[in-house]
Amino acid sequence: MSDLTSFKVHCLELFKKTHNLYGSEALCLFQKCRVSDYIDSHYDELHTFDERNIVEDINQYITSYS
Repeated sequence: MSDLTSFKVHCLELFKKTHNLYGSEALCLFQKCRVSDYIDSHYDELHTFDERNIVEDINQYITSYS
């Protein structure tokens, strides 16, 4: 598994736990809002964030996507 793929899984797990979601719910939201593409584009910056800031950044992205 590549570093990028591992990081995407990590982001999904953090998001799921923070928002008390089932994995399928978090994955559905990530797919709907194209979070994977966002992570691809911002990996260099995102992977330096702490867990709280990763979730905050993804929350902001999802809010602006809608």
